[in-house]
Amino acid sequence: MKTKITFRAAGLVLLLALGMTSCKKNNGNDNTGPVPVDNIAVSDLKKLSTAASVTVPDGRKIKGIVISDASAKNIDAKSIVLQEATDKPGIIINFDGAHNFALNDEVEVTISKQQLSQVNGEIILDKIPVANAKKTGTGAITAKVTTAADLVTNQTAWNGMLVSLPVDGLTGGNGKFTGNLVVQKGNQTFGSKVLSGATFENTDYPVSVSNITGILRIDGSNLRVDIRTTADLASGPYSRIVTEDFQNLKKVSDGSAIVVPSTANAPFTTAVGQWLSTAQSFNFYPGATYDATFTTPTRTYLYAFNTSVNTTGASLRSNFTNNQGLKKVAISFAATSAEKVVTVLSQREYAFTFGTTDSVKIAVLPILPDNMPLIDAGDNMSYDAVKPILALSPAYNQKGKFFTFEYTIPTKDELIAKGVSADRATAFIANPQFRIYNASRPFTGSPNAAPILFDKIVFYY
Repeated sequence: MKTKITFRAAGLVLLLALGMTSCKKNNGNDNTGPVPVDNIAVSDLKKLSTAASVTVPDGRKIKGIVISDASAKNIDAKSIVLQEATDKPGIIINFDGAHNFALNDEVEVTISKQQLSQVNGEIILDKIPVANAKKTGTGAITAKVTTAADLVTNQTAWNGMLVSLPVDGLTGGNGKFTGNLVVQKGNQTFGSKVLSGATFENTDYPVSVSNITGILRIDGSNLRVDIRTTADLASGPYSRIVTEDFQNLKKVSDGSAIVVPSTANAPFTTAVGQWLSTAQSFNFYPGATYDATFTTPTRTYLYAFNTSVNTTGASLRSNFTNNQGLKKVAISFAATSAEKVVTVLSQREYAFTFGTTDSVKIAVLPILPDNMPLIDAGDNMSYDAVKPILALSPAYNQKGKFFTFEYTIPTKDELIAKGVSADRATAFIANPQFRIYNASRPFTGSPNAAPILFDKIVFYY
């Protein structure tokens, strides 16, 4: 009987010892259970990026809708762009291999202990194992409707988001989807990249583009709106766009090349058409002569001094035969950054400074194809006489920067409402012509000089 009690007591002691050992382990740090994985907002995730590369804490995942389109191949085969929701942030994810996620897939990605990197101004998830991502459904993101100005202001917060904005046009690539294209809106430009191998690469893009939808990307100091497919572009109202940049100049008199620097006081032609200018107010110079800091030094630019805005003042006049259907003219010009300019013909020197009260602007006056004024008030009309149909650009108080003024061709009814006869309005609409004046405020130091230079004149038909 005594032996049985002894064995029973020994067993009880052993059980108590094992229980105490177990409690000690549970009260220590050796917790082998899985760490709960919680969803983190993309905005909060990006706040973790405090260095070139950081490791995401354990127990984190993100979820969103794929806004990139792998099938069109205008994104790397290992990458997706995931946006949390409409009007919510997005992020670029580079996987460690090819994936099979499609546009509008809802995807959940476990990012515990993964790399969050800063690359060319973007915060991205890099080298994420494909196995960490899974499709959880489908959805759709509505593009954020914005403007070019707001795009610049909010680029950091909106990087990786689907955006949509009105634009003036698309250039580059010789009219085809290839390489780095340029999107323009007013005086602002940004890029749109077409990758080698994209399904639409080397196809023609629309002559006129009025709106672009795409993914906002940051590439160093540059912004891009990368389209997924050609459906992300909306065609504009123009069927033909022609750009005049005043290169390959020739004399009308004998067809010989104009050697620059040169006066522009005789009729001259370019690849676009024929132009006429008056007096010594217009001169051709290489960009390097006076404005190498913001022009292409070897390119030719047309310079103009200020003049009276009336039918006898010095102007640049179009003399085209194929202007029917012209809808708009966009004129890019700038105040020279020089402090003196010497005219080519008379070698007259104009010295000046660009003061705080100085500014540059241009005026556009519609005229008949035979150079007759639209308003029948005699040949020598004053500013007051032409004012009803004259278009003045804003005054820009900055030198060394190109600004663009858009002049919309008036309709017949608009001209008649401003005092133009029906016959003259009809003749103008059949082949619109115009004069361009330098209507700038004279710069400080020279009452006759406010030199501007033209970068280009774009015709929209």
